[in-house]
Amino acid sequence: MKMSSLVQFKVLEIRDDTVLVDFNKPMAGISALMEGEVLAVRQASEAEISKAEENQRKKEIGCG
Repeated sequence: MKMSSLVQFKVLEIRDDTVLVDFNKPMAGISALMEGEVLAVRQASEAEISKAEENQRKKEIGCG
C-alpha cells in the first residue's frame, strides 16, 4: 500500500490508549503495521447512517 492511500475499515472498539479496527475483506490474510492520528470526531449524518446500514445488510445476504 502506498503512502496516503485511502482504506476502508470498521472501528470495533475505542480504548483508553488505542482503537481496535477491522480491515477484513479487502485486507484479509495480510499483516500490516500502521499508525494513524484521529484529527476530528463528529456525529454521523442520517444519510451516512442509512448508507452504512444498507451496506451491512448487503454483506449479511452476500450482495456486498
